[in-house]
Formats: sequence, structure tokens, C-alpha cells
Amino acid sequence: MKFDQYLRVFREICRNATARLWLLISLRRNPMLVLFALRSFKSTAAFSALLSLVVLTGCGGASGGLSTTGSATTNATQSVTLSATGVQVSAATAARFAVAMDDLEVIGPFPSWANAKRDYGAVGDGVADDTAALQAALNDLGQPGKPSTLYLPPGTYKITATLRLNGNSFGSGFWGVGIVGDAPSNTKIAWAGSSGAAMLLQDGGYNVRYARITWDGKGTAGIGIAHWWNASGGAMFDGSSEDVDEVFQDMDIGIMAGRTGTNYGQMNSEGQVRRVTFLRNKVAGLDTGSWNAVNWWVWDSHFVDCARGVSNTYGVDDSGVVRGSGGFHVYRSLFERSTVADVNIHNTGWFSMYHNVSVGSRRFFVGEQVGLNAAPVVIKGNRIIDTTDPAAIVSGNLGPLLLIDNQIRSAAGSTTPAVVMNDAAPGRDVVSIGNTYTVASPIQTVDSSDRVITIGDTIGSRSLINAALPTLPSTPQRLGRQVFEVAPGANAAQIQAAINSAVASGATNPIVHLPPGTYRLSTSLVIPAKSRIQLAGDTLTTILVWTGAANGSMIQLQGPSYATVRDLQMWGGAGSTAATAINMPTANQAGGRILIEGSSTGPLNASNLTQTQLQLQANPGVSSMQLSNVQSFVAMGTGGIGPVTSGENSSALLADTWYEGTETHLYRLTSGTFTFVGGHLAPASHAGALYPNDPAILLDRFAGKATFMATDFNLSGVPSGAGIQIGAESSATNGLFLGVAANKAGYYRRTASGGNVGLNTSKSADGSGVATSAPDQGTGDSSFLTTMLGQLRSLQWDSAATAAPGGATDVRIYRVKADQSGGIRASAN
Repeated sequence: MKFDQYLRVFREICRNATARLWLLISLRRNPMLVLFALRSFKSTAAFSALLSLVVLTGCGGASGGLSTTGSATTNATQSVTLSATGVQVSAATAARFAVAMDDLEVIGPFPSWANAKRDYGAVGDGVADDTAALQAALNDLGQPGKPSTLYLPPGTYKITATLRLNGNSFGSGFWGVGIVGDAPSNTKIAWAGSSGAAMLLQDGGYNVRYARITWDGKGTAGIGIAHWWNASGGAMFDGSSEDVDEVFQDMDIGIMAGRTGTNYGQMNSEGQVRRVTFLRNKVAGLDTGSWNAVNWWVWDSHFVDCARGVSNTYGVDDSGVVRGSGGFHVYRSLFERSTVADVNIHNTGWFSMYHNVSVGSRRFFVGEQVGLNAAPVVIKGNRIIDTTDPAAIVSGNLGPLLLIDNQIRSAAGSTTPAVVMNDAAPGRDVVSIGNTYTVASPIQTVDSSDRVITIGDTIGSRSLINAALPTLPSTPQRLGRQVFEVAPGANAAQIQAAINSAVASGATNPIVHLPPGTYRLSTSLVIPAKSRIQLAGDTLTTILVWTGAANGSMIQLQGPSYATVRDLQMWGGAGSTAATAINMPTANQAGGRILIEGSSTGPLNASNLTQTQLQLQANPGVSSMQLSNVQSFVAMGTGGIGPVTSGENSSALLADTWYEGTETHLYRLTSGTFTFVGGHLAPASHAGALYPNDPAILLDRFAGKATFMATDFNLSGVPSGAGIQIGAESSATNGLFLGVAANKAGYYRRTASGGNVGLNTSKSADGSGVATSAPDQGTGDSSFLTTMLGQLRSLQWDSAATAAPGGATDVRIYRVKADQSGGIRASAN
């Protein structure tokens, strides 16, 4: 074995304090074991590094961002993998259980794209005023007969007034336009307008993409991009936007989602921010300013010398500046020297921070005091280095605050707590599991009404927590792939001919490009097995419409498939005769992976994927989901997920998702390992519920491990008040509900016994709707909690893009809107 392989094995051995202590004693008292380890590692330095991790970080369980350091201890090329239950297995027989790093290629510009210089006369020399030229281009964007993507060639485009991107009118489709620069290093929009104004204001428009541009506020711009939809303006709502490979520098706020006031405050949700750098933003890099500006997912981004990295504390209404609101989630990002906090919230919701690194900021997280309000907050796997205030994490709401596997290195000489609960209202909750601190008393509470759970935390020396900056992914380079253009409006046979030509060309990952238009398919488009090609449209203005037989497949990816399908809208019909949008048979091979990103999938059905991982990232919606014998399913950051069924011993983890709608049967589990962490569930919130009194979560005759944590229920539409119900149990029934909250009392109902089931550190509401501590019920000892959190804690976070091995499924589905179809299917046969 190599050192990194040993490290992964030891991490799984040492998941709790008892095992760590046993290993430490064994290494100290048994010289033969030490010699064996030295011989195995062939290096005293390697063994020393491992021992340090054993003693101080739980064998890597409290990785605190180790997976994002770019060091040798990475799982990017692992030959020993872990199943979803944390059991060591060979990569030849088990799917990876990891959060992938995006590796989509840069495509375009295509002939169908508008060119700001060629078509609109923009100069781009930093001297000429390009405001009028760029505004003319934006006015045309996505209009009938006009391009849906605007390309900005290299240059500096000076603007002196706010650019406006107005969404299309209701009834004219889902739009989905793009503004794409050549690269942020050579394509800049520079502000020369009035102080405090926005550089671009987007009023409506669904699925808009901004990419590869530097927005330079020159120290005077108020906002880089403002997503402010005015519901009375006639434009279709916005949402599901994307900012990727951009820079926002020297302004108040880089990206602001939502505002309030007359006709404002709706939508502006489900935004993806990926590989974006925020430099010297005086208020915040990203700020959510309205109640519906939720589900903003920040991935692999960099915040440098900002007041706040990500925030919901700033808002705007008709009277001026007010408190903001909304919600967000931050993954695998880097914060440097934030002067207020890396993450700052006021109004509550649910929030999460996973595997980030913070160096030299004032604080990592600040939740301002809000009284009798609960906010489930998950802070997991972060590495927090030398905050200038001793309190790296401050929570001013009732929580629950869930701290898992973080490393918090307090500044030299600091002896005061690193985590402070300071809400003025009683009943604050904090759970701290597997964290590494460097001060003797790391957690400060207020009084006896507080509930604190600590399991497996360690106190260690500052010198043994890595202070190095991680290596973030760079902006992808254009690779000049060969392009096979399809004529607008081509039929299925003509598109298939282009696919066949691309496959036969022998070119590396060629592109079959469908420009804006409607393409009617009477037969399936088939991409042959082991053909690495890209089938790409021009955002949602490329529409595939099924005209073939009922229950057909619009796109068939013969397995094992290496295909990428991206930037398409797919209409397959509705109901029992709907055509499947993308069908992936023969998709189960050792080390395979299917990554779905930025898409609205419709129904998602997967079966018998025992070796291929199915992963979702930053998807606006999944209308329903059915998993059967799927051994590695991970969804990080997803909009509304409709009814979910999981069985046949599937292993699935969902984080940061929500549901609002007519359904009440939201989670029906029969067997396997299932973790839901961070989310909002509002069953029967819309009129038309068939079973309005039924519980959202039902475990009935369930065999396995089901964990729901940091989950917020709105049960206003459920007259019975049932949120969670445990039916028939057996000794194989294991269920944990940790840090959940609801707006009604009595939402947790256990009608039987015989299993291990517990409600712990959760909230309910009193008669007036005020949050209050719910009494713990059932099983809740440290061993049980550690076991039930095992799936979440065993999830790896890649520090580099990881390709599937040759001969294994390697599919990417990106920005595909398929919710008007039979959805996406993947199976072993």
C-alpha cells in the first residue's frame, strides 16, 4: 500500500475516540507495531505524519479541509475506496463515495453566438464607452431569431451606466441565455459610472449563465450583478442562474440575489456560483437579499480581503438599505482575511459550510442575534486558521449548530473559546463531533437551558494543524475540440448522422452542436458505447421535442458511455406515456460515475448501480427519485426534490435540498443506508394534496440506517401535524433525527418499538409558534450517534478532477432541462 491508502484505512478504523485511544496506546507500547508501520511506510516522515493525524485529527476523520489542500493525502486517484457505509472495499467491486470536482470542458464560441465586437461595435480598449454597444447586444439576447449567447472577445469594456438584462415575457418559453467572455484573465467589464450603482441588473429570465468575465468595480460600483426580478414588469421569473469562472473586484457586493419592496421579493433562487473569485468586496462577495433568494450554492470559489464572503445581512427595499434574508451553502472554497466574517447571517433558514478553508479572517461564521428563532446550521470538514477574533464561530440563534470534523486553530496565545453561543433567548443547541481545537475549553454556552453534545473532539497543538492554502481549481482552458454543426430544426436522422460522423472522426471529445431552434425527434438519438463525444445545445433555446412512440427514449447512451450531454431543453410529454429524456443502460462498471449538474431532471430512476456512482450537484430540481440497489448516490445542493423512494439496500446521501408542493409522501425508505442533511420540507404547502394528513417521512418495516439531520419542517399544510412517523420496527431498524425543527409540536411520532430510533437536540413550536426545545426521545448515546453519522463522515471530497477508469461509465449531464419528460434513467442492464 501507498501512504495515502494506509491513511484512508486508518481513517476508517479510527472513527471514534475509543479507537483512536487504542491505536495511540498500541503505537506507544508495542515497538513491533511501530516497526511494522515504519517498514510498511518505508519512511519515518510518512509514519510521523500519520501518527500526528491519528493523535490530533481522528485518523483524518476530522479532515478539516485536508481533502482540499492539494497534498499527497488525497483521494483523487485512490485504489482503495469506501462504500457508503464506510466499509473498506476494493475499487473493482464498489462505487466511489465522493464529491467530485467539476471537469466539464469549455465549449464555444459557436457560429450561432453573437460577438460583442463584430456584431455590435464594442471596442473593448478600456477607453471607448461600450455601454450602448453592450446594451444593444443584451436587448437582442434570446429574442426570436436572435442569438441566445453573447460572446465577449478579449478586451476591457468600459461602461458608464447600469446594463440591463430583461427576461423574456411569460408564455415565450424558459429562455436560458448566456453572457460568456473569452477568459477572466483577458476579458473585463470596467465600471466608470456613478458611485453605488449596479454594473448589471437582471430583471427576470430563467437559467441565465455568466461565465469567464472579470467585473471590475473600480472601487465605486455598488453591485456587480444584481438579480432583482420585478414581478409586475411582464418578464418571466428568474432563477437557476449560474456564475462560473468569473472575478468580481473592487465593489460593494459582487453578486446580489433578491431585494424586497413593491413587486419584489419573489424567485431569485437556485443559483450556482463555481470557481469565482471575489476581491476586495466592501460589503460581501455574495449576498442574498430577499426571503425567496435561497439555495445559492457556492463551489470551489475564492474570497480575498472582503468584509464578508457570503452573507444575507444586506438588503434593499423601496426605502433604501434594510436587513437581508435568504439562504446559501458553501462548498470547498477558500476565504482569506475577511474583515467581518467569512459567512455572516441574520435572518434564519438552513445553512451549510462543507470543507472550506479560512486563513486570517476575523471570524469564520457569525449568526447574529435573532431571539426565538431556530436555524439549522451544518459546519463540516472545514479548516479554520488563526481568526483574528478568538471566537471563530459565533451563533446568535437557537441552532441547532452542528459542528462535525472541523479543525479550528486559534491564534497564538489565544485561550478563550473558539465557538460561542450567545443568543439572548434560552434553549441554544450545539452538537460537536470529531472536531480538533487548540484551546482547552473550546465551546462557550450561556446557561443551563443550552444543550451541548460533544463526541470525539480533541485538543491539540497549533503546529500540527496544517496552515497551508489549498490549491483551488483553475479556470479551464479552451481545448479547440472539433465541432460538428447541426442545421437548425434538423430531424432525428440528420442529428444522428452528425453524431455518427463525430464518433467516426477519431477526434478527441468532439462536439455535436445544435444551435437555437426546435428539433423534433421521431426516433431516439443514440450515442454508441465508449464514444467520448459532447452533444451540446445553446442553453435552453435548443429544444428537443419527442414525436415518437409512447414511452420512448429521446437520447440513448449505450453503455458504458463516455458522453457529455449539455445545454438542452427536452420535451418528452407528461404522465404515463412520457418519453425518457436520457436513458443510460449498461451503466454499471467498476469505478464508473454519472455526474448531473445544473439540471432540472424530471423523474430520476436508477437501479442496480453497484459499482457506478450517481452524483448530483447544484441541480434546480428533481421532480421525483427512485433508487433500487444503488450503492453510491450523492446529491449535494439540489433544489426541490419531489417524492423519494429508496430500497433494495441502496446507499444514498442528500444534502441541502427542499420541497414545497402538493405531496406529503416525501421520503419512503424500505432498506439500506440513507442520510438527509440540511433541508426544508413543506409537504402539502400547495393546494391539491391527496393525503394531507400523512407524514413526510415514514419508516415502516425499515431495515438499515436512516439519518435525518438539520432538517426544517413547515407543516402548516398538514392538519395532523405529522412530519416524521416510525411504523413497524425490528432489530434492524435504525433511525436518527438530529437537529430537526418544525413549526408544530408533536411532529415526531413513534408508534412501535424494537429498533434503535431517536430524536435528539431538536426543536418544535409552542402554541404561539415560537421555537422551543423538543425533549430527546429514544436512543441517543454517543455510540449510536457516531454510527448513524458514519455515512456523512465517510464521504470524501475530491481535491482534483477524477476520471473514471477505462471501460467504465463516465457521463456528464450539464444544464439540461428535462422536467417536461419522463426524466433520466440509469441501470445496469
